[in-house]
Amino acid sequence: MPEYGVDPFSGSRSSLFSSLQYLSNTALKDNRHVRKAGGICFTSTPFSDTGTAADLAVLNASRDYISYITDDHSPVEFSCMFDARGKPVIRFSIDPIARQRDRCEPAIKLFEDYGASLELSDADLAWCRICASELTMTTRDGHPGTGSTRPRYSSQYFVAFELLGSVPSMKAYFLPETVASVTGKSKLELITKTVDQLALDAPGLTTAWTNTCSFFKSLPPDLTPSLEIAAVDCVPSHKNRFKIYVRTPKVTLTNIKRFMTLGGIHQTATVGHALEQITMFWRILFGDLPEDSEPNVDEARLRHLTGGLLFYFELRGDYPYPHPKVYIPVRHLCRDDAQVIEAMVSLYQAIGNSEAARQYGRIVRESFTHRALSSRTGLHTYITIASKARDVEITAYFNPECFRRGSTDI
Repeated sequence: MPEYGVDPFSGSRSSLFSSLQYLSNTALKDNRHVRKAGGICFTSTPFSDTGTAADLAVLNASRDYISYITDDHSPVEFSCMFDARGKPVIRFSIDPIARQRDRCEPAIKLFEDYGASLELSDADLAWCRICASELTMTTRDGHPGTGSTRPRYSSQYFVAFELLGSVPSMKAYFLPETVASVTGKSKLELITKTVDQLALDAPGLTTAWTNTCSFFKSLPPDLTPSLEIAAVDCVPSHKNRFKIYVRTPKVTLTNIKRFMTLGGIHQTATVGHALEQITMFWRILFGDLPEDSEPNVDEARLRHLTGGLLFYFELRGDYPYPHPKVYIPVRHLCRDDAQVIEAMVSLYQAIGNSEAARQYGRIVRESFTHRALSSRTGLHTYITIASKARDVEITAYFNPECFRRGSTDI
């Protein structure tokens, strides 16, 4: 197994891709289609045979088990975050679409298999089991689409890895869309029940969730967020956190500030620093656009299924308010990926992270060679800025474009 305790971008970048390749092939060994996609996307080479291209075309065309993790249904997403010293941390998410297509195996089995096959000796699945039980279902439990509404997408869970330290750490993501559709229960009801069970180990979660819900209820109807994803780390309960991902339709700086501060009631030093950096990035992208105005892009891009503004609220048992993070959908808001690179370099320069500014453009250009970055958007999906407990974290998310229609690259 590759070693992860070194800077993945020092020396040859092949070490990074061999690490990602290993995780992709090991974690998805039972998923023939995705294993091929993983191999293609991390070597940045065209399809080696028409059979692979045909397989991916079938997956992409099917509405029954396409991936929700990216807009073109590529079942892989990865991200890069630079720390204050300019050292990159790589994260890697997979949507195991073959397992979810069959819908006969409980979600928890996948996380158990991954923990065993990757020899994650310190993985703890206690919170993962609760979330999987409450927020996913198999064909034994019911059939998607038999409830009051049909789910908008078929993905029910993702698995993610962070490449930091001697072995990767694992995270679990759950999408309650299908369970809500089949049972007729609201996502709010499903997630609240999940929080209630998790709070048996971390009573403070209840207070943090109550404060978060109070903010949601205070919003006018046109800003009411949809609850999209719940996530936990695969670590012991006393170290864990519960993350709620929500999407709100209005894409304005005013709305970002509203959600980051829970309507003004949660204003800490780190939230303030995060808002300063968010405002810098917003101004780099959109100039003097009024804070309550949306960017001048096509309405279809603003109102896309993955448009609007995405936030996550990180709940911990030892703090009464969530730590917020905004996901700015640059894939919908920007001209092309080259513009996003320029904006990120400018942001890193503005906050004094010269090493990140120096590396960012090179890393993206050397990692994605299948097309001109100035041709369109799509590689960058989100740029996120988070207020953590003690600092601010900026992360770029990438779609390797495995399944882009009509493409035989990557």
